[in-house]
Amino acid sequence: MAAGTVPLVGYVRVSSVAGRTDERFQSPELQREVMERWALLRYGQRGHKWLSWFTDLDRSGVSIDRPALNDARDLAIANRAAIVVFDIARYSRSVPEGLTALERLAADDVRVISASEDLDATTPEGELSLTMFLAMSQYQVRRIGASWRNVIHRNKRDGWWHGVVPYGYRRPTAKEVAAIGRRAGVIVPDEKAADHVRELFRRYLEGESLYALGKRGVDNGWFSRDGTAKDILTNAAYAGMVTMAETTVQRYARGPRKGEIRRDNHGRPLRDRLPGTEKHYRGRHEPIVSARDFIRARRRMTAEARPAYEHHPTARWSAAGITKCGGCGRALSFHDKTAVAEDGRYLICGNRRCTSKVGSVRVSDLEEVLASAVAELASGLKTEARSRAGRELQRSRKNRADDRDALLARRTKLNAAIAKAAASRLLADVDDALSVEEIDAALGVLRAELQQIEGRLTPIDELGQARRQELEAMIDRADDLASLWSEMTNDERVEALRALGAVVVIAPAPVRRAPVAGRVRLRVPWLPDEQAV
Repeated sequence: MAAGTVPLVGYVRVSSVAGRTDERFQSPELQREVMERWALLRYGQRGHKWLSWFTDLDRSGVSIDRPALNDARDLAIANRAAIVVFDIARYSRSVPEGLTALERLAADDVRVISASEDLDATTPEGELSLTMFLAMSQYQVRRIGASWRNVIHRNKRDGWWHGVVPYGYRRPTAKEVAAIGRRAGVIVPDEKAADHVRELFRRYLEGESLYALGKRGVDNGWFSRDGTAKDILTNAAYAGMVTMAETTVQRYARGPRKGEIRRDNHGRPLRDRLPGTEKHYRGRHEPIVSARDFIRARRRMTAEARPAYEHHPTARWSAAGITKCGGCGRALSFHDKTAVAEDGRYLICGNRRCTSKVGSVRVSDLEEVLASAVAELASGLKTEARSRAGRELQRSRKNRADDRDALLARRTKLNAAIAKAAASRLLADVDDALSVEEIDAALGVLRAELQQIEGRLTPIDELGQARRQELEAMIDRADDLASLWSEMTNDERVEALRALGAVVVIAPAPVRRAPVAGRVRLRVPWLPDEQAV
């Protein structure tokens, strides 16, 4: 890039492209044309260079996390370029997120410039104007959102459809629109898909399971997810109804983003319906099934619904959470059937797509096999620990000797350099063009490094003893595991196995109701081979 040439990165964003023909619509082509004309007027033909252009289509400005914008920021930071946008609303429509993002870019010497407003956020005047523009954009988004929600509620109360067209329906053709006199909010049955919906309801009311219906739909190519069958059977739209309910935003329940709002690809918050707030209105679309059949399907689903899973504060068996299916690798699920059987606690693989089932494993049988497996595991760990101890000690002795030799050699060189520098200072030797202050500074650096080396030599001497004690403690823990296993609670056993990095794997049953003995494997990273009992 020639000297004096300003590097620029162009960023274009459009919230919605399809069907936009109004005069306020700034197309991607229009935005780019305005930005190029602005750069030409401000910097001249040879005074600037566009490094690249990035475009986000159908992306809301509410969230600052957008794929193309992230790439534009990375390129601008790497080349210390300015990010140019059509107007500041293309960059962000949120005051807190927008200002925070701009502050981070400013720390990396990256500017954000609005072409149509000729606004540079790095100047005090630009920052004031920027805050005002962001506030106006945020207010406009929220006002439009509130108005749009009112429109949606009014249309639903009037029976018009809003949202994604459900399977079995389609949008009307031009001829149908002319006959109806309206396009928005109108859906009509799709003959072929509607027959599939009727077949699902008929089979379900005849007693077929949800899983079988979902698998049938996927196998026949009706839909791609087996859970769609349940969605169809619980959707009142097929009975000619329009549903409206109060919602709440979804939040991450676990992981590093726990508590944060979940958003879709447009940056809009995802929402869940609040139970008990649903209201049904008679829709203007043609029903596919009768209201009687829909109510019968809902009643069966309600009667067969399983209670919500409750997290138990204590472990219910010795390897809870770390017992895996040998076929698909999924954790086995606990099923309590003590109400119908005396010894009715079972573990099963809940993966319906698992082709190699482990069968129903009785917890009491697993506990017996696991106790003997832990005893054999302790012996194997003890042997492996002693073998590893010898290898580790031999390796650590060699490493300690190499490190000590290197540090001692460096210490000798530092002492020689300090002596030479001190002699130069005493003799006021100026042949090297160094002042007394510079010699004092050099001495300070050399003495600081020497002090660090002296500090590192002492731990090296103590490392061997510490490592030996650590390995001996590991051997002691391996010995104690088997002897204390019978006295441990389930929580303590799980904690001990997790500390060892152990995973319990149950291999598939060769025949129906095969005993669990011989199919339990303990996988431990310390041991070269897994142990089966």
